[in-house]
Amino acid sequence: MTRLESMQAAIGLSERKTRHKGYPAASRSFDLIALALAAWVLLGGYVDGIAHVNGATDDTFFTPFHLLLYTGMLAKGIFLAGMQLRNVSRGHSWLQALPRGYLTSLVGIAMMATSGFLDFLWHTAFGIEADIEASVSPPHLLLALSALVFMSGPLRALWGRAGAQRGWAQLFPAIASALLVYSIFSLFTQFAHAISWVELYTAAGAPGSLFVWDHALTARVIIPAILMNAILLLLLRRWPLPFGAVTFLLLGNSILMFLLRSAGYGGDNWWVLLAPLVAGLIGDLLLHGLQRSRIAALPLRVFAFLLPFSYYVAFFVILQLTGGIWWSIHMWTGVSVLAGAFGLGLSYVVVPPPLPAEAAAAPEREP
Repeated sequence: MTRLESMQAAIGLSERKTRHKGYPAASRSFDLIALALAAWVLLGGYVDGIAHVNGATDDTFFTPFHLLLYTGMLAKGIFLAGMQLRNVSRGHSWLQALPRGYLTSLVGIAMMATSGFLDFLWHTAFGIEADIEASVSPPHLLLALSALVFMSGPLRALWGRAGAQRGWAQLFPAIASALLVYSIFSLFTQFAHAISWVELYTAAGAPGSLFVWDHALTARVIIPAILMNAILLLLLRRWPLPFGAVTFLLLGNSILMFLLRSAGYGGDNWWVLLAPLVAGLIGDLLLHGLQRSRIAALPLRVFAFLLPFSYYVAFFVILQLTGGIWWSIHMWTGVSVLAGAFGLGLSYVVVPPPLPAEAAAAPEREP
Protein backbone atom coordinates (compact mmCIF):
# COMPACT_ATOMS: atom_id res chain seq x y z
CA MET A 1 0.00 0.00 0.00
CA THR A 2 1.35 3.40 -0.97
CA ARG A 3 1.64 6.25 1.50
CA LEU A 4 -1.32 8.04 -0.17
CA GLU A 5 -3.53 4.94 0.07
CA SER A 6 -2.57 4.52 3.71
CA MET A 7 -3.60 8.11 4.43
CA GLN A 8 -6.92 7.64 2.58
CA ALA A 9 -7.69 4.48 4.50
CA ALA A 10 -6.85 6.18 7.78
CA ILE A 11 -9.32 9.00 7.22
CA GLY A 12 -12.01 6.86 5.49
CA LEU A 13 -11.48 8.14 1.94
CA SER A 14 -10.70 4.80 0.35
CA GLU A 15 -12.49 4.48 -2.94
CA ARG A 16 -13.34 0.90 -2.14
CA LYS A 17 -16.72 0.64 -0.45
CA THR A 18 -17.32 -2.19 1.96
CA ARG A 19 -20.26 -4.25 0.76
CA HIS A 20 -22.67 -5.58 3.37
CA LYS A 21 -24.47 -8.82 2.69
CA GLY A 22 -28.02 -9.13 3.92
CA TYR A 23 -30.27 -6.61 5.59
CA PRO A 24 -29.28 -3.97 8.16
CA ALA A 25 -30.00 -4.95 11.73
CA ALA A 26 -33.52 -4.23 12.88
CA SER A 27 -34.04 -2.06 15.93
CA ARG A 28 -36.94 -1.32 18.24
CA SER A 29 -36.56 2.42 17.62
CA PHE A 30 -36.87 1.90 13.86
CA ASP A 31 -40.04 -0.17 14.36
CA LEU A 32 -41.57 2.45 16.67
CA ILE A 33 -40.79 5.38 14.36
CA ALA A 34 -42.25 3.51 11.39
CA LEU A 35 -45.31 2.68 13.51
CA ALA A 36 -45.81 6.27 14.71
CA LEU A 37 -45.61 7.68 11.17
CA ALA A 38 -48.08 5.07 9.93
CA ALA A 39 -50.43 6.02 12.78
CA TRP A 40 -50.17 9.66 11.63
CA VAL A 41 -51.43 8.62 8.20
CA LEU A 42 -54.23 6.54 9.73
CA LEU A 43 -55.30 9.51 11.85
CA GLY A 44 -55.40 11.64 8.71
CA GLY A 45 -57.49 9.00 6.97
CA TYR A 46 -60.02 8.91 9.79
CA VAL A 47 -60.21 12.70 10.03
CA ASP A 48 -60.84 12.83 6.28
CA GLY A 49 -63.39 10.03 6.65
CA ILE A 50 -65.22 11.95 9.38
CA ALA A 51 -65.33 14.97 7.08
CA HIS A 52 -66.77 12.94 4.19
CA VAL A 53 -69.32 11.09 6.33
CA ASN A 54 -70.57 14.24 8.04
CA GLY A 55 -70.63 16.46 4.94
CA ALA A 56 -67.80 18.74 6.07
CA THR A 57 -65.94 18.65 2.75
CA ASP A 58 -66.23 21.26 0.04
CA ASP A 59 -65.77 20.82 -3.68
CA THR A 60 -61.97 20.89 -3.67
CA PHE A 61 -59.07 18.50 -3.19
CA PHE A 62 -57.08 20.94 -1.05
CA THR A 63 -58.65 20.51 2.38
CA PRO A 64 -57.16 20.53 5.91
CA PHE A 65 -58.19 16.87 6.16
CA HIS A 66 -56.11 15.91 3.12
CA LEU A 67 -53.24 18.00 4.50
CA LEU A 68 -53.04 15.84 7.62
CA LEU A 69 -53.21 12.66 5.55
CA TYR A 70 -50.62 13.60 2.95
CA THR A 71 -48.14 15.25 5.32
CA GLY A 72 -48.11 11.97 7.23
CA MET A 73 -47.42 10.13 4.01
CA LEU A 74 -44.64 12.59 3.18
CA ALA A 75 -43.04 12.18 6.61
CA LYS A 76 -43.18 8.40 6.31
CA GLY A 77 -41.69 8.54 2.82
CA ILE A 78 -38.84 10.85 3.90
CA PHE A 79 -38.02 8.55 6.82
CA LEU A 80 -37.92 5.35 4.77
CA ALA A 81 -36.23 6.89 1.73
CA GLY A 82 -33.65 8.58 3.94
CA MET A 83 -32.81 5.31 5.69
CA GLN A 84 -32.67 3.57 2.32
CA LEU A 85 -30.15 6.05 0.90
CA ARG A 86 -28.08 6.08 4.09
CA ASN A 87 -27.75 2.31 4.17
CA VAL A 88 -26.97 2.11 0.45
CA SER A 89 -24.16 4.60 1.04
CA ARG A 90 -22.90 2.30 3.78
CA GLY A 91 -22.64 -0.64 1.43
CA HIS A 92 -26.02 -2.36 1.46
CA SER A 93 -27.64 -3.32 -1.82
CA TRP A 94 -30.67 -1.36 -2.99
CA LEU A 95 -32.98 -4.31 -2.33
CA GLN A 96 -31.60 -4.91 1.16
CA ALA A 97 -31.00 -1.40 2.46
CA LEU A 98 -33.93 -1.36 4.88
CA PRO A 99 -34.59 -3.85 7.69
CA ARG A 100 -36.34 -6.95 6.38
CA GLY A 101 -39.99 -6.24 5.63
CA TYR A 102 -39.71 -2.48 5.17
CA LEU A 103 -38.80 -2.21 1.49
CA THR A 104 -42.39 -3.22 0.79
CA SER A 105 -43.49 -0.29 2.96
CA LEU A 106 -41.41 2.08 0.84
CA VAL A 107 -43.12 0.66 -2.26
CA GLY A 108 -46.44 1.31 -0.50
CA ILE A 109 -45.50 4.97 -0.02
CA ALA A 110 -44.74 5.28 -3.74
CA MET A 111 -48.09 3.63 -4.47
CA MET A 112 -49.85 6.09 -2.17
CA ALA A 113 -48.18 9.09 -3.80
CA THR A 114 -49.35 7.85 -7.19
CA SER A 115 -52.83 7.13 -5.83
CA GLY A 116 -52.98 10.62 -4.31
CA PHE A 117 -52.28 12.18 -7.71
CA LEU A 118 -54.96 9.98 -9.27
CA ASP A 119 -57.31 11.06 -6.48
CA PHE A 120 -56.63 14.70 -7.36
CA LEU A 121 -57.42 14.03 -11.03
CA TRP A 122 -60.56 12.11 -10.07
CA HIS A 123 -61.82 14.94 -7.86
CA THR A 124 -61.07 17.47 -10.57
CA ALA A 125 -63.02 15.47 -13.14
CA PHE A 126 -65.93 14.16 -11.05
CA GLY A 127 -66.09 16.25 -7.88
CA ILE A 128 -65.77 15.31 -4.21
CA GLU A 129 -67.28 12.06 -2.95
CA ALA A 130 -70.04 12.19 -0.33
CA ASP A 131 -70.91 9.64 2.34
CA ILE A 132 -70.47 6.02 1.13
CA GLU A 133 -68.98 7.19 -2.18
CA ALA A 134 -65.74 7.94 -0.31
CA SER A 135 -65.44 4.27 0.68
CA VAL A 136 -65.81 2.82 -2.81
CA SER A 137 -64.25 5.53 -5.00
CA PRO A 138 -61.52 3.82 -7.12
CA PRO A 139 -58.69 6.23 -6.20
CA HIS A 140 -59.65 5.95 -2.53
CA LEU A 141 -59.49 2.16 -2.78
CA LEU A 142 -56.00 2.48 -4.28
CA LEU A 143 -55.09 4.72 -1.34
CA ALA A 144 -56.44 2.06 1.03
CA LEU A 145 -54.37 -0.66 -0.65
CA SER A 146 -51.28 1.54 -0.46
CA ALA A 147 -51.92 2.21 3.23
CA LEU A 148 -52.26 -1.50 3.94
CA VAL A 149 -48.92 -2.14 2.26
CA PHE A 150 -46.92 0.38 4.28
CA MET A 151 -48.84 0.30 7.58
CA SER A 152 -48.23 -3.43 7.86
CA GLY A 153 -44.44 -2.84 7.87
CA PRO A 154 -43.81 -3.48 11.60
CA LEU A 155 -46.15 -6.49 11.54
CA ARG A 156 -44.42 -7.89 8.46
CA ALA A 157 -40.95 -7.20 9.89
CA LEU A 158 -41.56 -8.90 13.24
CA TRP A 159 -43.33 -11.80 11.57
CA GLY A 160 -40.15 -12.65 9.66
CA ARG A 161 -37.72 -12.28 12.56
CA ALA A 162 -36.19 -15.36 14.10
CA GLY A 163 -36.22 -16.08 17.79
CA ALA A 164 -38.91 -16.19 20.43
CA GLN A 165 -40.98 -13.02 20.68
CA ARG A 166 -43.23 -12.69 23.70
CA GLY A 167 -44.87 -10.01 25.79
CA TRP A 168 -45.77 -6.40 25.14
CA ALA A 169 -42.16 -5.22 25.14
CA GLN A 170 -41.33 -7.28 22.05
CA LEU A 171 -44.71 -7.54 20.34
CA PHE A 172 -46.14 -4.03 20.70
CA PRO A 173 -45.02 -2.84 17.21
CA ALA A 174 -46.59 -5.90 15.58
CA ILE A 175 -49.84 -5.69 17.57
CA ALA A 176 -50.18 -1.94 17.02
CA SER A 177 -49.43 -2.39 13.31
CA ALA A 178 -52.18 -5.03 13.20
CA LEU A 179 -54.54 -2.45 14.74
CA LEU A 180 -53.68 -0.01 11.93
CA VAL A 181 -54.35 -2.67 9.29
CA TYR A 182 -57.59 -3.69 11.02
CA SER A 183 -58.69 -0.05 11.17
CA ILE A 184 -58.00 0.56 7.47
CA PHE A 185 -60.26 -2.38 6.57
CA SER A 186 -62.86 -1.01 8.99
CA LEU A 187 -62.64 2.54 7.61
CA PHE A 188 -63.38 1.39 4.09
CA THR A 189 -66.27 -0.80 5.23
CA GLN A 190 -67.64 1.78 7.70
CA PHE A 191 -71.03 1.63 6.00
CA ALA A 192 -71.35 -1.93 7.38
CA HIS A 193 -70.34 -1.52 11.05
CA ALA A 194 -72.88 -1.50 13.87
CA ILE A 195 -70.58 0.53 16.14
CA SER A 196 -70.63 3.35 13.56
CA TRP A 197 -74.41 3.29 13.12
CA VAL A 198 -75.63 2.85 16.67
CA GLU A 199 -78.60 5.17 16.24
CA LEU A 200 -80.12 2.85 13.61
CA TYR A 201 -80.58 0.14 16.26
CA THR A 202 -82.06 2.31 19.01
CA ALA A 203 -85.77 2.57 19.71
CA ALA A 204 -85.75 6.16 18.46
CA GLY A 205 -84.35 5.05 15.12
CA ALA A 206 -87.06 2.50 14.24
CA PRO A 207 -87.52 2.55 10.43
CA GLY A 208 -90.75 2.37 8.52
CA SER A 209 -89.93 -0.70 6.39
CA LEU A 210 -88.35 -3.64 8.20
CA PHE A 211 -87.39 -5.79 5.23
CA VAL A 212 -84.48 -3.71 3.91
CA TRP A 213 -83.33 -2.59 7.36
CA ASP A 214 -83.23 -6.11 8.78
CA HIS A 215 -80.89 -7.14 5.97
CA ALA A 216 -78.69 -4.04 6.22
CA LEU A 217 -78.36 -4.12 10.00
CA THR A 218 -77.57 -7.84 10.00
CA ALA A 219 -74.69 -7.20 7.60
CA ARG A 220 -73.44 -4.47 9.96
CA VAL A 221 -72.86 -7.20 12.55
CA ILE A 222 -71.46 -10.00 10.40
CA ILE A 223 -68.86 -8.02 8.42
CA PRO A 224 -67.05 -6.53 11.46
CA ALA A 225 -67.25 -9.90 13.21
CA ILE A 226 -65.31 -11.44 10.32
CA LEU A 227 -62.74 -8.64 10.39
CA MET A 228 -62.08 -8.83 14.14
CA ASN A 229 -61.59 -12.59 14.05
CA ALA A 230 -59.48 -12.51 10.90
CA ILE A 231 -56.87 -10.17 12.39
CA LEU A 232 -56.75 -11.93 15.77
CA LEU A 233 -56.53 -15.44 14.33
CA LEU A 234 -53.74 -14.26 12.03
CA LEU A 235 -51.76 -12.97 15.02
CA LEU A 236 -52.41 -16.17 16.96
CA ARG A 237 -51.06 -18.15 14.02
CA ARG A 238 -47.67 -16.52 14.67
CA TRP A 239 -47.36 -15.50 18.34
CA PRO A 240 -48.70 -16.12 21.83
CA LEU A 241 -50.40 -12.78 22.46
CA PRO A 242 -49.82 -10.92 25.75
CA PHE A 243 -52.75 -10.33 28.08
CA GLY A 244 -54.61 -7.22 26.98
CA ALA A 245 -53.88 -7.60 23.26
CA VAL A 246 -57.46 -8.59 22.39
CA THR A 247 -58.88 -5.67 24.38
CA PHE A 248 -56.37 -3.28 22.80
CA LEU A 249 -57.37 -4.30 19.28
CA LEU A 250 -61.13 -4.37 19.80
CA LEU A 251 -61.39 -1.22 21.89
CA GLY A 252 -58.93 0.79 19.79
CA ASN A 253 -60.73 -0.05 16.57
CA SER A 254 -64.20 0.46 18.06
CA ILE A 255 -63.33 3.93 19.39
CA LEU A 256 -62.16 5.00 15.93
CA MET A 257 -65.27 3.58 14.27
CA PHE A 258 -67.60 5.14 16.84
CA LEU A 259 -66.00 8.57 16.41
CA LEU A 260 -66.31 8.29 12.63
CA ARG A 261 -70.01 9.14 12.73
CA SER A 262 -70.61 10.32 16.29
CA ALA A 263 -70.34 13.98 15.21
CA GLY A 264 -73.40 13.45 13.03
CA TYR A 265 -75.72 12.38 15.88
CA GLY A 266 -74.07 13.77 18.98
CA GLY A 267 -72.42 10.56 20.16
CA ASP A 268 -75.18 9.99 22.72
CA ASN A 269 -74.74 6.22 22.69
CA TRP A 270 -71.14 6.13 23.85
CA TRP A 271 -72.05 3.44 26.40
CA VAL A 272 -71.77 0.88 23.60
CA LEU A 273 -67.99 1.27 23.82
CA LEU A 274 -68.24 -0.96 26.88
CA ALA A 275 -69.07 -3.84 24.48
CA PRO A 276 -65.54 -4.11 22.99
CA LEU A 277 -64.14 -3.72 26.50
CA VAL A 278 -66.23 -6.63 27.81
CA ALA A 279 -65.58 -8.82 24.76
CA GLY A 280 -61.88 -7.95 24.80
CA LEU A 281 -61.49 -8.95 28.44
CA ILE A 282 -63.36 -12.21 27.80
CA GLY A 283 -61.06 -12.86 24.84
CA ASP A 284 -57.94 -12.08 26.86
CA LEU A 285 -59.02 -14.40 29.67
CA LEU A 286 -59.76 -17.19 27.19
CA LEU A 287 -56.39 -16.71 25.49
CA HIS A 288 -54.59 -16.65 28.83
CA GLY A 289 -55.93 -20.14 29.46
CA LEU A 290 -55.30 -21.30 25.90
CA GLN A 291 -51.70 -20.12 25.71
CA ARG A 292 -50.49 -21.73 28.90
CA SER A 293 -49.83 -24.69 26.66
CA ARG A 294 -49.88 -25.28 22.93
CA ILE A 295 -53.15 -23.98 21.50
CA ALA A 296 -55.38 -26.92 20.58
CA ALA A 297 -58.05 -26.82 17.92
CA LEU A 298 -61.12 -27.11 20.16
CA PRO A 299 -60.23 -24.30 22.62
CA LEU A 300 -59.29 -22.08 19.67
CA ARG A 301 -62.69 -22.68 18.09
CA VAL A 302 -64.40 -21.80 21.38
CA PHE A 303 -62.43 -18.53 21.41
CA ALA A 304 -63.27 -17.84 17.75
CA PHE A 305 -67.00 -18.26 18.45
CA LEU A 306 -67.22 -16.48 21.79
CA LEU A 307 -65.26 -13.36 20.84
CA PRO A 308 -67.71 -11.90 18.25
CA PHE A 309 -70.69 -13.47 20.02
CA SER A 310 -69.86 -11.76 23.33
CA TYR A 311 -69.11 -8.47 21.54
CA TYR A 312 -72.55 -8.23 19.99
CA VAL A 313 -74.51 -9.66 22.90
CA ALA A 314 -72.87 -6.97 25.07
CA PHE A 315 -73.56 -4.35 22.37
CA PHE A 316 -77.29 -5.10 22.21
CA VAL A 317 -77.75 -5.60 25.95
CA ILE A 318 -76.14 -2.20 26.59
CA LEU A 319 -78.49 -0.59 24.07
CA GLN A 320 -81.47 -2.29 25.72
CA LEU A 321 -80.43 -0.97 29.13
CA THR A 322 -79.70 2.58 27.97
CA GLY A 323 -82.78 3.35 25.90
CA GLY A 324 -84.00 0.24 24.13
CA ILE A 325 -83.74 -1.11 20.59
CA TRP A 326 -86.48 -1.64 18.07
CA TRP A 327 -85.18 -5.00 16.87
CA SER A 328 -87.00 -8.08 18.16
CA ILE A 329 -85.21 -10.51 20.46
CA HIS A 330 -85.21 -12.98 17.57
CA MET A 331 -83.09 -10.61 15.50
CA TRP A 332 -80.51 -9.31 17.95
CA THR A 333 -79.84 -12.67 19.61
CA GLY A 334 -79.82 -14.42 16.25
CA VAL A 335 -77.33 -12.08 14.59
CA SER A 336 -75.06 -12.38 17.64
CA VAL A 337 -75.03 -16.16 17.15
CA LEU A 338 -74.40 -15.64 13.44
CA ALA A 339 -71.41 -13.43 14.27
CA GLY A 340 -70.00 -16.21 16.43
CA ALA A 341 -70.67 -18.79 13.72
CA PHE A 342 -68.70 -16.81 11.14
CA GLY A 343 -65.88 -16.42 13.65
CA LEU A 344 -65.93 -20.16 14.25
CA GLY A 345 -65.76 -20.80 10.53
CA LEU A 346 -62.63 -18.66 10.20
CA SER A 347 -60.88 -20.79 12.83
CA TYR A 348 -60.96 -23.71 10.38
CA VAL A 349 -58.86 -21.67 7.96
CA VAL A 350 -56.19 -21.06 10.62
CA VAL A 351 -56.28 -24.54 12.17
CA PRO A 352 -57.91 -26.97 9.73
CA PRO A 353 -58.90 -30.44 10.94
CA PRO A 354 -56.07 -32.99 10.73
CA LEU A 355 -55.99 -35.18 7.65
CA PRO A 356 -56.58 -38.91 8.12
CA ALA A 357 -53.38 -40.94 7.96
CA GLU A 358 -54.13 -42.45 4.55
CA ALA A 359 -54.84 -39.02 3.05
CA ALA A 360 -51.70 -37.50 4.55
CA ALA A 361 -49.57 -40.34 3.19
CA ALA A 362 -51.15 -40.40 -0.27
CA PRO A 363 -49.09 -38.83 -3.09
CA GLU A 364 -50.42 -35.68 -4.69
CA ARG A 365 -52.54 -36.25 -7.75
CA GLU A 366 -51.43 -34.90 -11.08
CA PRO A 367 -53.42 -31.81 -12.15
